[in-house]
Amino acid sequence: MQLNHFFFDVEIWGTVSDWIMLLITLVTAYFLYKTLESQKEVQKIQIDLYKIENIRFKESIKPLLNFSIKKGKTKMENRSFFLLEIKNDSEGIALEFKIHFPETKNLKLHDYKIEKSHLKKGDEPFTVYYYILDNLLFLNEITVEAEYEDISGTKYKQVINYDINTIEPSVVPSLPILAE
Repeated sequence: MQLNHFFFDVEIWGTVSDWIMLLITLVTAYFLYKTLESQKEVQKIQIDLYKIENIRFKESIKPLLNFSIKKGKTKMENRSFFLLEIKNDSEGIALEFKIHFPETKNLKLHDYKIEKSHLKKGDEPFTVYYYILDNLLFLNEITVEAEYEDISGTKYKQVINYDINTIEPSVVPSLPILAE
């Protein structure tokens, strides 16, 4: 009986060492694939963490403005007026501060005191004075728009509505939104 019937031909099938080398290559390829898959997952987690930290940083430097309004009468002309004060209550500095306000035939801007283009916590508030020229029965609400940017250059816009036909005028500011 010949042994060639039970064994594979070496020239066709290779030797045991060839098969072991193939097995080790396959096992190595499997573990390389698993390692790369794991690295891809870690990289995705790092990107997600970067996004979270970026949002946290942007929120930490975002200026949050506080608006208040007072109503009064002038002594000389006995005219009604409104005083809108804008302060920064956050640690973030509002740079390139601009304000857009309406004027109507019955509501005139008297004084607009912005001496600098930035507003930080503890600064003197920006003030806007309005005089009421006639009866404001038809005018219930005034809208003011503030534009500013933070220290990273992100631009914000904030709309402030205030109701003027009440005994104590109320201010309703919107949350700052990104300006284009």
